[in-house]
Amino acid sequence: MNPPSKDHVEKVLREHRQFPGDYCAVSALEFASKAYGLLEPDKFPLQSISSNQQKGFDEQALQNLVLLSGHSNQYEIQSAVETIEKETSEGRCVSVSLRGFLIFGQIVIPLRYHIFISLWSDGQPILIDPATKQILARGKEDLTKLLQENSLANPERKTIHMEILQAQK
Repeated sequence: MNPPSKDHVEKVLREHRQFPGDYCAVSALEFASKAYGLLEPDKFPLQSISSNQQKGFDEQALQNLVLLSGHSNQYEIQSAVETIEKETSEGRCVSVSLRGFLIFGQIVIPLRYHIFISLWSDGQPILIDPATKQILARGKEDLTKLLQENSLANPERKTIHMEILQAQK
């Protein structure tokens, strides 16, 4: 499958939103499905069900509802970057679990883990936060830096948990 077009990714980014609560994993599934054109950008079938809060990776029943299949694994930073680059360039989406932080000058407050989504756009991998609609990294260098910084700020977690998603065949 080809990666989604830049215009389509931008449309999904504009129209998608994440519901308040712990919907980040299902929001990422919806975003990936929308990126593949399997779900309209303004539809939220997974987030509309309150029992889907706090769901995580490898939820096959939820993947099926949005016509995706996928699997998760833990990766060292360099392997995570290489996997993201390879998988997204081949048209797959990668959900990435990272620790969130609030930073006030020298004060760093750790938050919960949050799910981001990586896609291929404009000839490079990008990392998107579906909740804020921000592109956090563009290209391999940005992505490597972001993952390294997150790991340094989160020393108890030695690997990056990711889920590789693709449209069902």
